[in-house]
Amino acid sequence: MKESKDYIIIKKIINHCELINDIKTRLNNSEENFNQDDGLACGAKFHLCQIAELTNQLSEEAKTDNPQIPWSPIRKMRDLLMHHYSKQDPKIIWFTIKNDIPYLKDQLLKYLEKNTD
Repeated sequence: MKESKDYIIIKKIINHCELINDIKTRLNNSEENFNQDDGLACGAKFHLCQIAELTNQLSEEAKTDNPQIPWSPIRKMRDLLMHHYSKQDPKIIWFTIKNDIPYLKDQLLKYLEKNTD
């Protein structure tokens, strides 16, 4: 799998997860700080959108091999962030950053480990 299209895309997604984690660390893992720092919040939202865009490029096989990953909600988050500003709930976005992104990264790392020669 190494250097395959899916491998490269998954590595990019993992990188965006790490960048979101860096932002979370800069916010002292605080939802209050997230809500008060528009710059860092926008940065985190950008990386969430990038993750969703990249998931659209993954093969169906990669997605099928990882049914534990909620592919559809990931894409819906991007739609929400890009097109429905008034419907954005900071609590849901923070929950995603704090809980879902580490889970996504962990699952993708396991998948790479299992599928790399």
